[in-house]
Amino acid sequence: MTEILTDYLRIYTCYPADIFLSKEKRKERHHALMEWTNKVYETMPNFQEIVAFMEKNERLKFEKPFVMKVLIPCVKADLEQGSFDSLKFLFNCNAKGENRINNWGRSYVEMFCEGTDFKYNSWQLADMILANEPDNQIVMYEKYIGLKHFLSYSIHEVPWGVLVGIGGAEKRDMTHMFQRLQEFTLLSKKLKKDDGVLIEGCNTFYQAWEKYLDCVSDYNGFEDYLIKQRYLIKVMEL
Repeated sequence: MTEILTDYLRIYTCYPADIFLSKEKRKERHHALMEWTNKVYETMPNFQEIVAFMEKNERLKFEKPFVMKVLIPCVKADLEQGSFDSLKFLFNCNAKGENRINNWGRSYVEMFCEGTDFKYNSWQLADMILANEPDNQIVMYEKYIGLKHFLSYSIHEVPWGVLVGIGGAEKRDMTHMFQRLQEFTLLSKKLKKDDGVLIEGCNTFYQAWEKYLDCVSDYNGFEDYLIKQRYLIKVMEL
């Protein structure tokens, strides 16, 4: 076993996660974890070693420091070498309802995105696997969740506008927006989900927003455009 895993195990042997610890002991464990996080280790475990360690120590608490320091660097290295096994492991952990990490409120895949400074998003990672395994139900579902969040967020400020990121979508963004909507529609159908209201709403507002961007100066905001073009009536009928 590599030193970094041995040290992590030692911390939780001294300060078990599955028993009550006093406030002082919890502080000591936190301090030990921070020292472990900041320590530079010459040798890092490979994917097989990490999985074996986690399976052997099922009752161990694998908190965010472990994910960021041990798991994510391994996945990044594997991706650079064209291997997707460790990435699929992250998706599979999510599907199992793993809670040794999720007390932070983040999934394994989400934390990988964070650990790469958001170089990737969840559905981009899903696409890497789906390119070779198009019927992988676990990965399809993760992409479905990511896209659903994206689409729901994009119209949550209507009638103020349609969003991409933290700002209003530009004309150049709309092709991408419609593409994501199409992908979501196909996934929803494959997974037998009932997303008709969201799909129709996005389709309606995306079309309206795209047309509105061509005549912004003719209206007193997007809400004015929707009312005058009777789009709100259509939406209310969904």
